[in-house]
Amino acid sequence: MKDYNNDFAILTPADISRIKFNTSFKGYNKEEVDEFLEQLNVYYTKLWKENIELKNKVEYLTKELEHYKKLENTIQESLVTSKKISNEIIQSAKLEAENIIKKAQLNQLTIENEYKKIFEKLQNDINQLKNLRNDLLKETKYYLSILLEKLSEIENGFNVEEEYYKVFFNKYSLFLKESTDECLNKLLALKDGVFTLDFIKNSNNNELKSNLE
Repeated sequence: MKDYNNDFAILTPADISRIKFNTSFKGYNKEEVDEFLEQLNVYYTKLWKENIELKNKVEYLTKELEHYKKLENTIQESLVTSKKISNEIIQSAKLEAENIIKKAQLNQLTIENEYKKIFEKLQNDINQLKNLRNDLLKETKYYLSILLEKLSEIENGFNVEEEYYKVFFNKYSLFLKESTDECLNKLLALKDGVFTLDFIKNSNNNELKSNLE
């Protein structure tokens, strides 16, 4: 009996209908036919199961891909919002600096020590804002690179276990939500509180103004 295992990968229904069996006493050799059908049944049963598994994985991963495309859009919107808030803070700082310059010209000597403290606080707030933006951008780019890598794996094959993707996607979703919420909350807090000190005192503010620009 011929071993058909190597031919099953390219075997079509038409091929099966054209297969010829040896005859014994004017009929098919029963053992040969049974053996072939057994091999055929084993192969196509395995193929059917693999097909079902792949179909389920494709459906699952397709849904996850759509979810993370939407998530990517959310991240982009968050970055735009962060940039807008940052610009507002910087603009507010410039206006406050202009007020400080006007008032500082009236009584420079009496507020020198206080001016130094205010300047340091303002500089620290500006640095904190810049660091916050940079951290968000770095973390977002890092996790987006991981996401793109995983999505590439999805497109190139389905050998990774489904549970692995579930764990990764859940952790990544949690990170994005927490980091984005934290960043926006800090920016809003900074925007509302950075200039609420006894900031407006008279001083010679050219150095401060150049720092803000």
